[in-house]
Amino acid sequence: MDTILVLTSSLGLYLGLQSIKNGNGTRLVGWLGVTLLLGIASLGIKGSEWYNLITGSPTPFAGLPESTFFVTTGIHGAHVLAGLLLILYVMRKASAGGFSAKNYGTVENLNLYWSFVSSVWLVVFALFYLI
Repeated sequence: MDTILVLTSSLGLYLGLQSIKNGNGTRLVGWLGVTLLLGIASLGIKGSEWYNLITGSPTPFAGLPESTFFVTTGIHGAHVLAGLLLILYVMRKASAGGFSAKNYGTVENLNLYWSFVSSVWLVVFALFYLI
């Protein structure tokens, strides 16, 4: 489920970028909101998984595989959190009319960042959940 949320959130941000490229700031804010909610849900799922693992077995310090899992997913989660904070910033600026069809570089950079973080999740997912 988490992977579906991550990929869908990337689509939402991409659609927001396309909206502002077409001059539609209202749609940009809406798609940023969708992306924000999906990102929060993804972090919530990961937090729930961490809680269940920490309160049960294995613990983060049980061995190399467990430590690697917690460090890797923790670093990824920190980058997701940073992205969510950036989305809030861009939403606030977009709500104030800070972007246009000719001025959308910040939104494009956010889209690149979020797409990269989502791509990294696919690698993390493959390493820890498929192998």
